[in-house]
Amino acid sequence: MKKHYIFSAIILLTVSGVAVSGESGKHRRDIFYGYESIRAYGFIPGNTGGIIVEALCTEGKRVIGGGWQLVSGGGYIVYGLGPNSDDNGYYIDMSSATSEPQNVEVTAICANVTKKR
Repeated sequence: MKKHYIFSAIILLTVSGVAVSGESGKHRRDIFYGYESIRAYGFIPGNTGGIIVEALCTEGKRVIGGGWQLVSGGGYIVYGLGPNSDDNGYYIDMSSATSEPQNVEVTAICANVTKKR
């Protein structure tokens, strides 16, 4: 069963005991030239699979790009990566392939939504 964690773009959130003790996440939000850079941090315990870490744009903005990096750990499998189906965030779906836990950072680059005329 996949575990799906969504971390709000503005608040610092700590999740513990939801599925595996010690899971946590936090966000950082930077605004520059009308764009937002939203970072979500996730902890994937060793020998677990299918955990989604997602950085969400603030309301009214859509994702125009993003990426991820492994902060610490090694031996991982990535199942999915990219903009979410609503175009309001960027995600990674990954698991730890070893007993070593993974710390991952996901970044979403967001912009104001403009309607076509």
